[in-house]
Amino acid sequence: KFLKPMDGDQHSEAYAMAEDELGNIYVAGRSDTEACIWWLKEGEYVSLGLGGLTAYSPDSVAHSIAWRGNDTSGDLIVVGKSRSNKEASEAFVWTGNACTEDDNEADGICSQPDLFGQKPMLDLEFILTKTGAGEISGMGSDWVHIEANGISSVPIVSNETCTGIGESGLYVNCLRETRIVGWGENPEGNEECWVVTGYPDGLLDLGAEG
Repeated sequence: KFLKPMDGDQHSEAYAMAEDELGNIYVAGRSDTEACIWWLKEGEYVSLGLGGLTAYSPDSVAHSIAWRGNDTSGDLIVVGKSRSNKEASEAFVWTGNACTEDDNEADGICSQPDLFGQKPMLDLEFILTKTGAGEISGMGSDWVHIEANGISSVPIVSNETCTGIGESGLYVNCLRETRIVGWGENPEGNEECWVVTGYPDGLLDLGAEG
């Protein structure tokens, strides 16, 4: 199967993939200069552009993707880097579902979640500062998160963290431990790798974006 560029684009690049409980594959990468994801629909891979952190044409790339099924912010979480209005490169997080405008028009089953009026792609540093996850991970607001390169999202399985038991007898609808890795500039001005632990689940009511 080919991962075709989005309509009007000339080339595509694929960097990572994730799998859901049913074995469906989701791929993250870039089409021309915009981060995107691909998934299989009716025997062919279709794509969705993820946008960017700029107010103009996107300059972004998706480096990693994870499945977080049943999360209120969407089934998928994607990380990478994007040009922003302030920096040549900043780490981003995108959350949402694998769907196209045609899906929404047909039956609405893939509609994107309500993100309190915010874009689905947000600056990782902004999220960490607003939620306190950066402090938990040992990084204050003086860090510059230049690029996010990897993500994992693993269920936390226990009576307290799961809301039900499936037909197989296993716990379902569990909270997840999401970790993000990348690199950036530390408060001393040196390049250094970082890992974010305890990235928050669900919709993030972050208020006005800075």
